[in-house]
Amino acid sequence: MCELLCEIDLAIREKRRQLNECVDKYGISDPRCLKDSVELDHLINQFNRVKHL
Repeated sequence: MCELLCEIDLAIREKRRQLNECVDKYGISDPRCLKDSVELDHLINQFNRVKHL
């Protein structure tokens, strides 16, 4: 389980980086940034589900 949490954590960090880049380039309300934000939310939810198994 620790390995899975580490993988999800890395994915969260990468998606957060992508989101920040998108916001800097296009603005927070751009559909591409909103898509990244939703994907980040899903990763965080997945992390929390696995963590509490």
